[in-house]
Parts: sequence; structure tokens; C-alpha cells
Amino acid sequence: MLISIVCKWFDLSPNDDVAWAIAGLPKREGGCGFVVSSPLRSFAYDDSCYKALAEFGRNDPEHQRPMSQRDATQRMHKAAIDRVTCRTHPDAVKIARLLEANKMKGAGGWIDEPTQWMPPDAFSSAWRLRCRAKCRSLPDGAMCPGCPTLGVMSQVDFASHAHGCTRCPSGQNATDAHNHLSKHIAKACSDNALHAVLEPRGFQSFTCGTCKEVLSGADLHSKIRTHDRRCSMKLYRRGVDLEVYLHRRRRMIDFTIAHVTTPSWCSTPIANIVDLKKNEKCERYVKSGMIPEDEFVVATAFSSGALHEDFTRLLTDIATCAVIDYELLVKSVRNCVMWGQGASVAAAFRTVMQAPVRSRGFGDT
Repeated sequence: MLISIVCKWFDLSPNDDVAWAIAGLPKREGGCGFVVSSPLRSFAYDDSCYKALAEFGRNDPEHQRPMSQRDATQRMHKAAIDRVTCRTHPDAVKIARLLEANKMKGAGGWIDEPTQWMPPDAFSSAWRLRCRAKCRSLPDGAMCPGCPTLGVMSQVDFASHAHGCTRCPSGQNATDAHNHLSKHIAKACSDNALHAVLEPRGFQSFTCGTCKEVLSGADLHSKIRTHDRRCSMKLYRRGVDLEVYLHRRRRMIDFTIAHVTTPSWCSTPIANIVDLKKNEKCERYVKSGMIPEDEFVVATAFSSGALHEDFTRLLTDIATCAVIDYELLVKSVRNCVMWGQGASVAAAFRTVMQAPVRSRGFGDT
């Protein structure tokens, strides 16, 4: 009954072994907690009988103790992980990395009460991404609505691409999780009497789409006017996400969301991804002299809903500086990340199925 219900909700196939193997793992192992207990009945019975007889003093010391339910459960889950991450499996690297990200502390909390904060279509998309399941609702040969020059892709390739594509419809693209997260934390700070400014002015840089020149510094507006005289291309703005005072000290916070399941990151360890993200941000803000190093904080969250330890320390500071329940804050931040990612994929799916894609180049998108 569980399989039939989930298949209907998420439009999955009962024969998708990889998706069901991940879904059947407990949250502490990176799964979704849809555990089927029928294979463990005999072990549970033997274990309970042994304990009952031991209480009455009737167990025979010469007989070996049977395998407990806990031992059998751990062995079953280990076998499932070995099966989906074996070297012969074509997606072994992706699956192993997904499980590693999802089994971080509290990563599975987003699935507990999804109906309270995530619409059904976004939750369904987020669940598919977590399980790396095929999206059966897409037509064969889908095309990204924001990147028509990429051509036709398979269902699986499209799901992976839309997961991290920033060219999907504005307002519900992959950057929506980033914006949603920034606004949520800024509001949490302001509601608890912490001075917080979203996207503070003076800590921004602009990149020209034609000459690739980066404009930043105290005389930024003068540089922009000079640049506009010789180049009419649109400028793309980047800036620090949040200025907040914690423990009577200013922190300039830049949120970044790492899409650990996209092909570009599959072969990179998670710790290395965090270091690469930090170095990229420091190169832009600290080394350019825009922000002092001791005031700059890079908070990394993973699109699976997991939070890196640096991000968790930041949330601890916010919770201790204001009257905020820490566990509730952590859970709501994970919810923000998953909401944005689920909405991103759901929007891409709807765009492909409802509107024809016009043939346009990257410059016109």
C-alpha cells in the first residue's frame, strides 16, 4: 500500500530500484525514511523471545543469541547502500554523493511536515531530486525553457539540468531558493531586534556581459557611468546578501547554495565544494578590499536540504543573539532551501509542458 500511494503521489515506477532503495533508507543514512519492516519480522520475533526468556531466567547459555532486530536492520540498510553505490552501477558516484549530503545532521527534517510549508508540486519535485528518480510527468525529449540552444534532452538529463539552471523562468528559478533563504533570515533577525540589512548598498559589484569588466569600489557609480559611455551591454549585479550585527560585531553574510547532485560537482568531495565556494566569494569581496576578512561569513547550504557546519554556526549566533528557538530556526532554513529547489523544478516542468519553446539565443533569453 505504501508503494502504491507514493507511486501515485510522485508519478514513480515501482520498478525504479535506485529511487526505492534510497527512499527505503532511514534519514540518518541519507534516505527518506520509507522503511518497510516486513523483512525484519522474524528477527524481531527471535529477539523479543530471547529477551523475554532472559527475563525469566530460562535462556540456555549454550545457545548463541539470535540476531537482534537492530542488527538485522543495520545489515539490511548496509546491503541496500552497497547495492546502489557499487562500482558497476552507472550512477554510483552520484548516488553516493547524494546519500553523503542527505545524511548530514537533520538533513531529513524537511520531509516530516511538507504540507504545512511546501505546495504539492514543489514537494513532489524536491522528493524526486532527493531520490534521483526519473520524472515520469515529462514528455520524452524535453527542452529547457531557458536554454533552447542546448537542444533536446532525456527526462533524466532535463531533471538534472533544471535542478541547477538559472535561466528558467524568473521568480521560480534555481536562484529562488537563494533569495527565499536570504529574505527569511533577514526577517528572522529583524523580528528579534537584530539590525539586519538585506543586500546592503556599497558592497556590490557589477559585471559587463560584453567586455566582462568587473566594476566595484567606493566610486562604483562613477565607474558605471564611464562604462556606459563606451559599452551599452547590460550589467549583472552581484553583492553581499545580508549585513547583520551579532555579538555587537558586524557580519557581512553571503549565502550560497551548492547543487551537489548536478554533473559539475559529482566527482568533487563535499568538503572541497565548500572550500571552493569560500575561495570564490573571498576572491570577489575580501581580496578586492571591499569587506574586511574578519567580518565576512560564507554560509553554504546544499540543495538536498542539508546545512554545512559553518551555516549551522551562523544560525547558532543568530539564535543566541536574539530570542529565537534554534531547532525551529534550523528546520525553517532547510525548508527554505528545499522550497526554492522544488519550486524551481516544478516551474521548469510546467513551462515545458504548457508553452512551446521559441528558438532564441543566450543573449535574448
